[in-house]
Amino acid sequence: MTEADWRMGGVHPRTYGRDDVKEELIREIRGGTGKNCIYRDGGNGTCYLFARKFAPDALKPLLSLAPKVMGFG
Repeated sequence: MTEADWRMGGVHPRTYGRDDVKEELIREIRGGTGKNCIYRDGGNGTCYLFARKFAPDALKPLLSLAPKVMGFG
C-alpha cells in the first residue's frame, strides 16, 4: 500500500515526522478499517506499507506501533 498526502500543496507530498506518527495516522493510511489486505493470490493478508514519506526520526515510533496497529513485529 502506498500513501501520499498532497493536501498541503507544493511539488512534494507531506513528509510525516516523529510527532505525526500515531495509531490514528496508520489506521487512516490503511483505510480506517483496521482489516488486513486481501490479495488476488490469497497471500497472508498483511497490508504492507511503503514508507517513503516518513522522516528518519519517525522510524522508532513506527516500529513501536507495528505490533499493535499493523499486527506484526
